[in-house]
Order: sequence, then structure tokens, then C-alpha cells
Amino acid sequence: MKKRERSDKQKDVDRPFCRRVVGFLAGKINILFLLIAAAILTASFWPIGRSYVQIRKVERQVSKLTRLELAALYLDEVLAMSANMAAATQQPEWANRHEKIGPRIEAAVAKIHLVFEKGSVDAVNAQAALPVFVDDKLDKTERQALSMVREGKHKDAAALLQSSEYKQQRQAYNKGMSEFVENVRGVLQDRRAGHLRAIYGFLAATGIILTAIALAWFVVHRKIRHQRERAAMERKLNVFAKEWQKTFNAISDGVCIVDKEERKILQCNMAMARFLKQPYRQIIGKSCCELIHGSPEPAKRCPLERMRKTGRSETTDFQIGEKWLRIKVDPMKNDKGEVVGAVHITSDITEQRKADRALKESENKFKLAFANAQDAIIWIDVQSGTITNCNKATEDLFGRKIKEIMGHHHTMLSPVGKAEHFHSLLDGSGKDLSGSIETEILTKNGRTRTVTISVSAMAVEGKEVIQGIIRDITENKRANEEIKNLARFPSEDPNPVLRISEDGLILYANDAGSPVLSTWRVREGESVPELWCKRISEIAGSTGNTTYELDCDDGRTFFMTLQPIVGAGYVNVYGLDITKRKKAEREKTDLELQLGQQQKMEAIGTLAGGIAHDFNNILAAMQGYLELSLDDLSDEAALADHLEKMTSCVGRATKLVRQILTFSRKNQQEQEKEQIRISSIVKEVHGMMRSSLPATIKFHQKIHSDTSVVLADPTQIHQVLVNLCTNASHAMRDTGGQLDVALVDIDLESETRIGEELLESGHYVKISVSDTGCGMEKEVLERIFEPFFTTRKVNEGTGLGLSVVHGIIKSHGGAITVNSTPGEGTTFDIFLPRVESDQIQEAQDSEPAFKDDEVILLVDDEEVMVDVTKQILQRLGFEVVATTSSVDALKTFQAEPRKFDLVITDQVMPNMTGTQLAEKLIEIRQDIPIILCSGFPENVSPDRLRSVGIKEFVLKPVTREQIAKIIRKVLYRSAATA
Repeated sequence: MKKRERSDKQKDVDRPFCRRVVGFLAGKINILFLLIAAAILTASFWPIGRSYVQIRKVERQVSKLTRLELAALYLDEVLAMSANMAAATQQPEWANRHEKIGPRIEAAVAKIHLVFEKGSVDAVNAQAALPVFVDDKLDKTERQALSMVREGKHKDAAALLQSSEYKQQRQAYNKGMSEFVENVRGVLQDRRAGHLRAIYGFLAATGIILTAIALAWFVVHRKIRHQRERAAMERKLNVFAKEWQKTFNAISDGVCIVDKEERKILQCNMAMARFLKQPYRQIIGKSCCELIHGSPEPAKRCPLERMRKTGRSETTDFQIGEKWLRIKVDPMKNDKGEVVGAVHITSDITEQRKADRALKESENKFKLAFANAQDAIIWIDVQSGTITNCNKATEDLFGRKIKEIMGHHHTMLSPVGKAEHFHSLLDGSGKDLSGSIETEILTKNGRTRTVTISVSAMAVEGKEVIQGIIRDITENKRANEEIKNLARFPSEDPNPVLRISEDGLILYANDAGSPVLSTWRVREGESVPELWCKRISEIAGSTGNTTYELDCDDGRTFFMTLQPIVGAGYVNVYGLDITKRKKAEREKTDLELQLGQQQKMEAIGTLAGGIAHDFNNILAAMQGYLELSLDDLSDEAALADHLEKMTSCVGRATKLVRQILTFSRKNQQEQEKEQIRISSIVKEVHGMMRSSLPATIKFHQKIHSDTSVVLADPTQIHQVLVNLCTNASHAMRDTGGQLDVALVDIDLESETRIGEELLESGHYVKISVSDTGCGMEKEVLERIFEPFFTTRKVNEGTGLGLSVVHGIIKSHGGAITVNSTPGEGTTFDIFLPRVESDQIQEAQDSEPAFKDDEVILLVDDEEVMVDVTKQILQRLGFEVVATTSSVDALKTFQAEPRKFDLVITDQVMPNMTGTQLAEKLIEIRQDIPIILCSGFPENVSPDRLRSVGIKEFVLKPVTREQIAKIIRKVLYRSAATA
């Protein structure tokens, strides 16, 4: 055997080298293909993931757009309702509410544009898609109706609001808003579709590449598998011979191969040698009769002799001494079907014979137990499914005689409609059934009973039989179910359920009550806190319940209802989770506060717009008359000093109005932005403020970039720095300190949130104003940019300073932040976009002199404005034709269009606005220069002025020097282009 094993090992060593190479490559190729596929999937899913993120972002924008659309429609309904209620109820508070809410169009459009990132391509496309519907006719009509209400003309106001023109204006607004929203939604949907197409493209390309890789792997793998199969087949053939001999010797029965004619043993296994107790070599060549029976002649009933006659397998049992042998002889045939030998198998069945006898004795005992068993027992034939046997207990259970049960199919015992289920439980054809099952049976009187059936398979008289031991558990199951249902009821409750004794001991708590126990710091079997002990003691013995609120440590809130059980000695406690309701109430309160703040801001904006025009006209008239009065007085007159002070007061009032307009963002159109070197503004403010500061405050400037250029209104930037420096000096007026103004260039590599603004990546300048004053508390810091908020005493400030600063910086596309520590000081940081410019215009062109014969057409609906402006222009050397009617002005110009060198007109006038008048004048004479004046620049945009042909726009009030400069600029420009 050892020599044979060494020979097999030598053959394995001599295996061809190429087969080992193939086996090595098989594993490597699979790894290579997996790495390639993984790399392709990684490269594909990265852009797919980015596209998916963009799609989700667009979907959030669409959802936000829908909410804003509903908000715009709701705003329209509220304004219309307020106007109608004012006309119907004759109550001015409805008109006041309409004014507080403010205009509907600009707010709605501005909010919808916030769906896009500032400056994005989509935002530009959405702006381009904006239909021309933004018109203030609807708001004007409602304001006109509210004016009628205040004048007591309620019926006229109601008629105006019920007119078809007003309804058409509302329909036009709603239609325009819908078209605008649909245009914006279209931009978002196009963007989403583009990302979807990108995802589909990547998926298709990935699928094609992976399919090609899979096909290549399949071809290579098939070739490698073919080589492996050939190698495996050769190994099997080499091993088969060895294994066959091992298997032959491993057979426990004695097996030998016998020659048919001479009855000689040709081959035998090791078990046959042990059985005959002779060496292998002495057995080969001898007769089986001689070795087994000790006789040269065949024994009676010899299976070998019968096989020679019948040509089939034959079996016979022999008793030799105390042993029983079973000899089986199988024929061996050649290719022609002729018997050439036999396989002689000898088995020792002595123990089997003993077992058979024991089995018969056991069967007798079993029959006795079977007949007297308390449980019903049935036997079912596997092949036919019929009941072959049953005991007396079966009669009692089913209410049928044994003869009525035996011979019938077992499904007769199952309820109607459950025969197939019953059949599947008991018909274990070919299965090794064991264990217990629960099902239902049908009694003779038609009742259904619940039973357990212990199913097992066994052989009875050579047939396979399924035995079922049936036990009736109907009553037990019903009782158990009732007990389980009652016990499970409180434990399944999703809310806390507790039972507490009258002295405060916790008798029971379900799983949902764990937050309550955790909050009370107790466990089941312990006493509740003293407060709850007192509550339970008070309610015990009563018939009514009481509810308390409990805040748990996990953040949830419960209504705890104490229900006393009279005479039981305990109180049941039922909890109800009200966390979501409490959260909703808090959110409602927060939203009400936010709405109040928004209404406050809108009211301030409405106030600014309402007073701007009339107040600026009054200030313009006052300033004009003051200048005329100063011209008429001698320098020594005592009244001149008073007039100069009044002029200063008018200037301060003008600045205050402009601050309000800046805060309410009503005068963005008047900003004349230009490229300025920001360091020059810082130096100018430093020089101006240094002389006015007390000696206890040291003022330093730190300019790190002297050439930085920004696009801004120099006057407003100057105002911002003066305001911040003034606030800083006020914070150090008692203790003294140091004030620093620093200028430095910074670059943002990505979008960065600065304060409340999100600045895009790019180049910026940072202006820092720092002081070492008293600093500010956190509560003050959170409100410093609110309008009218101030920490100063009465008459020390209006509270508009920092709100105006915030509005100016935001209108310039910048951001402002503040850092302050009580007792250490405050620092304001201003960020403004930096632009590249080679030259900054610093010198002013020389001013040409006026001619003596220039004629100006002056138009203003305020008589006082016409009077004062006419006198000022006449003193400047002009001939003035003045009128208070735009219609009369148009007729005058039509009569002699070449007479006038310049037209100065107010914007807000009855019949025709200034821009409408300018359009008609330019239709008559295209080269006529026109200057437009207004005290309220809300609806005057530079693009509109340029499209009409207006040369300059002047915000009232304006000084004589300013109007002279503007007239000289316009006339000189017109003369140069003529």
C-alpha cells in the first residue's frame, strides 16, 4: 500500500506544467476582471451622484417656488379684501392694514427670484423670461379707493373696487404672475431634464462597457474551465481503481465473485475473509459451498443454484449454529445478456432476527396501549390516504363508530373548506414526519374542535403508515387566549399605562411607560416622587379623574390622566403623547413673531415711500425760498444768520429722508456708482474725523492696499465710514481709547457666508473700523441693524444709522459683520467687491458759462415749487416759462418747439407724469434736453430714463449750486453733440 501511495504522488508531481499555469491564471483573471469592473463603476457613479444631487436641489427649488406662488396669490387676496372691507365697513383700520401690508408686485417677484443663486445663469434666464406685467395700476386703484374712504366717499370707493377695470387689473396681475412663475418653473425643469439625460447617458455607457467585459470574461473562463475538466477527468480515472478496491473492502457484508460453472470464488473482500476466518489467499479458488457449509455439494435451497436456473437474484436465510445468515446471489451478465458469474453476498442477520422477535412482543403491547389510550389515534395509509385503524378514543372525539371512520379518506374528519389543508398536514408521502401540529377537526354533530396532532411515519405489515395522535385542546386554548388577550392589552398600548397603589408604589408599568419612569428616576416596585404621591393620595377613593402635564427627560410631553379604581386600593395612570402638539404651538408662536417683524419692516418701507415725495417737495420749496432770502439780505443783517441755520436744518431733514429711503431700499435707482479708489475715501474720513475727536481718543488709519478700486457711490461710502467712526467715538467718549480704520485686500476662493450674506468667490476689499470702547452685549448685537433700534438716550440718535449702513453695503453687493466683547471693544468689517481699473477719473471738466438768451420750460404741479424754482433760474440768468399743468406745458411747447433750450419737469403730476410728458416732447423735437425732478424715486429707473431720452434725473430737494451745475452739464453736453 505504501508503494502504491508513493507511485500516486509521483504521478501528481509529473503533471504537465501548462496545467498548473492555467490553474494559477484562473484566479488572477477573475480578480483582474473584478478590478476593471469596479473601476468603471466608480468612475461612472461619481458624475451620476453629482447629477442626482443637482436634481434634488432643483426639486427643492421647484417646491419653494410653489410655496412662493401661493404666498403671492395670498398677498393679492389679502390686499383686495382689505380694500373692499374698508369700502364696505367704512372703518379706516382696514385702510391702515392695506398700507401696512404694502405693494404686492415687487415683493412677490423679489421673493421668487430668491429661488436662484445670485448671479447664476438660471437667474438671468428667469429674469429674461419675466413677462411685462409689473405695473402699479392695481395698487394705485386700491390706494385711490382707500383715499376715497378716508374722504368719506365710501360709495365711490366701493363702485371703483367693483368696476370692470379693477377686475381686469386683478386678472392681468394674476395672469402675469402665473406666466412669470411658469417661466421660472420651466427654467428649473429644463435644468432637471439636463441632469437626467446625463445620468441616463452614463448608465447606458456603463452598461455597454460592463456587458463587453462580462462577455470577455465568459469566453476566457470557459476555456480555463475546459482545461480544468480535462485535468480533473484524468485524475479521477487514476484514482478510481484505488477507490474501487477501498470501497470493495469497506463493505461490511461478505462479498465474493463466484464462477457460474465451477462455483469457484474468483475475488472477495476483507469482510468475507473475516467471516470465513481464513486468509485471503486460501479463499480464492475454493467453492463457496465448501467454505460456508463444509460440503462439496450445494445445500438445500442454495440461492446460487436457483440463480443459475432462473437468471435472477435469489435470497435465502440459513441458521448455522446460533447465527443466522442471509445469502443473496446476484447474476453477472456479459454484453450478450448471458450469465457468466455471480456476486455472492453474505450478511449476518442474527441481531435482526432477535429484533423481529422483540418487535412482535412490542406489537402486542402496543395494540393493548393503542386500544386503551386516552388520546385519539388514527393510522393513515400513505398511498391511498384512507384511515386503516383507530382506537376507542377516536369514537368519543369524533362521535362516530370505528366502522364509520375506517376505510374512509382522512379528509372526512376536517371542516368544510379545509380539507386540502388537513390533507397537507397528514399526507406525508415519502417524508420523515415528526413533531406536533395544531389544526381543526369536524365532529359528527357538525361542531369544530381545535386539536393538536402528533404526526409520525412508521411501517405496519410492510406498508408505510402515518400515525396521528389527536388531543382535544379546544377548551384549554379558549381559556389561554382570553388570558393572553387580557394580559397583552396594556402592554400593547403605545401610550404609558401605569398602576400605582394609593401609597405611591408602582405596581405595573408597560414598555411605553419607560420615559415616565426614567423621568421620575424610579423602577417598578418603587415609590413615585413626593409630588405625584400627593396627587395620587388626593384622588384615591374619588370617582372622577384628573389630568396633569409631564415633561419627560427624552423631550416628550405627556398628559397623565389619574383614574381611581374605587375599592381596589390603586390608581390607574394613562399617558397621552402631546409632544407634536406642543411643538406645533411653539412653532405657531415663532411664526407669529416673525410675521410681526416682517410687517414692521413693510410698514417702515411704506412710511418711507409715503412721505418721500411730499416731504421732499416741501423741503425743496423751503430751501429755495431760503436761498432767495439770503440773496436779498445784506451780509450784516441779523436775519441772515437765522436763515443760514434754517438752511442747515433743511439739509439735515433732507439727509434724514434719504436715510429712510436708503433703509427702505427705495432709492437704489439714484445711486450713481463709479469706479473709486477706496483708500481716498478712507483718508478723507480720517482727515475730517481726526480734528473733531476729543484728545482722549487716538485715531489711526492702516491702509495696506492703496490702489484698490471698487464700483460704488462715493457719497454713500463716505456716509458709511463717518457713521461707524461716530458710533465708535461715542462708545469711548467717557473713557477714551483708540479708533482704527484699516483697509486690506482679500480673496475668497469659494462661496463664503459673511454675516447674513453669501458672497461669491472673487476679489474683495475689507474695511475694518475698530474701537476699544465699552463693547456690546449679545442681546444688543442681535438687533443693531434693526431700524429705530438704539441704545442712546433721547435726542442722541434716531436709530437709523446702522440700518442705513446695512442697506448701503447690501445694495453695493457687499456684506458687513460685527464682533464685540463687553468691556473690550467692537470691530465692524465691511466687504466690498474689488474691480480692476487702470485709471480713475479725479479731475473735473471745466464748467462752461451760460448764455444770456437761453429759455427754460419749467413744469411742476406744485405752485410753490414753480414760484421758487422760477426765481432761482431767473437769477441764474435764464428766461423761464413756467406752468403747473403738464397739458398746458405740452401745448406751449407745441406752439413754439424751437423757442426752448431746456425743459425741467416734475415726475409725479396729474394727467401726465414727467416721463410721459418727456416722451411727447421728444416726439415733437428729438434734440430737446430734459431734466426730470422727483421727491420720490421709487418708479424712476435709469433704463426707463435712457429709453425715453431724459438727460438727467434730480432728487428733490436740490440747492441752487447743484441745479446750476446740472443745467450747465446738460446744456454743454447738448451743445457738444449738436
